[in-house]
Amino acid sequence: MQAIVAFLIPLLDDKFPLIRSISCWTLSRFSKFIVQSAGHQKGYAQFDKALVGLLRRILDNNKRVQEAACSAFATLEEEAAEELAPRLEMILQHLMCAFGKYQRRNLRIVYDAIGTLADAVGGELNQPTCLEILMPPLIAKWQQLSNSDKDLFPLLECFTSISQALGAGFSQFAEPVFQRCISIIQSQQLAKVQAKVNTVPSGVLYDKEFIVCSLDLLSGLAEGLGSGIESLVSQSNLRDLLLQCCTDEASDVRQSGFALLGDLARVCPVHLQPRLPEFLDVAAKQLNTPKLQETVSVANNACWAIGELAVKVNISIHTGVFPIPH
Repeated sequence: MQAIVAFLIPLLDDKFPLIRSISCWTLSRFSKFIVQSAGHQKGYAQFDKALVGLLRRILDNNKRVQEAACSAFATLEEEAAEELAPRLEMILQHLMCAFGKYQRRNLRIVYDAIGTLADAVGGELNQPTCLEILMPPLIAKWQQLSNSDKDLFPLLECFTSISQALGAGFSQFAEPVFQRCISIIQSQQLAKVQAKVNTVPSGVLYDKEFIVCSLDLLSGLAEGLGSGIESLVSQSNLRDLLLQCCTDEASDVRQSGFALLGDLARVCPVHLQPRLPEFLDVAAKQLNTPKLQETVSVANNACWAIGELAVKVNISIHTGVFPIPH
C-alpha cells in the first residue's frame, strides 16, 4: 500500500484538474494506513507529504479540486487526531486562506474541515497563535450574517466543535455567541407562532434548523465552559426558551433541547430549579409515548437529562413523586 500512496502523492499536482480531484479522493481512502505508518521514519515522511499535498490542493483554483481536497483532508484529520498537533499553525493558515478564497458552496466544506480539526486535536487548539489565525475571520463572518441567513447553519456547527475543543479558552468569545443563540431561538419561536396565525408571511420565516443548531451550540458552550456558563444563563431567559423547545412538536428540536437540559443539569442545575417539575414532567412523557420507536433518540436524551437532574438536584424518583414508566 505504501507504493500506491507514493504513486498517488505526485498526482495531486497533475496539470489536469480531474486527475488532481480524483487523486485527493483516492488518497483519502488510504488515510488509516497513512496515519498508522507514521510511527516509523519512512511512513512519517509519507504522512507529511500527503498532508502538505492535500493542503496545497485545498488552495487550488479549481472548485472541484477544492471540494475534493477539503473532503479528503477532513477524512485524514479524523484518522490523524493528535498527530496533527505539531502542524496546527500550518493547517490553520491553509484553511483560513481557503476560507477567504472560497465561494459560498465550498465554504461549507471549509467549515466542516475546521470543525473536524477541532474535534481531532481538542485542547491543542487552545493556543494564542492558533486562535489569532482561526477566530478573527470566523467572527467577522458571524457578524456579517443575519439571524435568518441559512449560511449560519454550518458556522453554528463549526463553533460548536470549536467551543468544545477550547473549553474554558472559549470564554473570551462566549458572551456574544451565547446571546446570538438566544436571539435566534426567540426569533424563530416568534416566527413559528406568526406562521400559524398569518397566511401571508411577514418578517423572519420559521425554520426549525435554526433552533436545532443554536441549541447544539449552547450545549457545546455548556460542555466547554462548564460552570463558567452559569453567569450567562442567570442573566438570560434560556430556562423558559428551553422548556418550550422540550415541548416542541418537532422531534429533532426536542432531541437537542433535552441534550442541552442534561448539559445544563451537569454544570448549573440551580438555574433549572424554578421550573424543575415541568422539565421532569415533559421529559417523562418522552419515555411513555406510542411513537417511542420513531423518537428513540429524543427518549434517550430525555432519560439522560432525568438522570443528570436526579444526581445534581437531589430529586427523589419514586412512583407517586415522579412517575417514570417501566
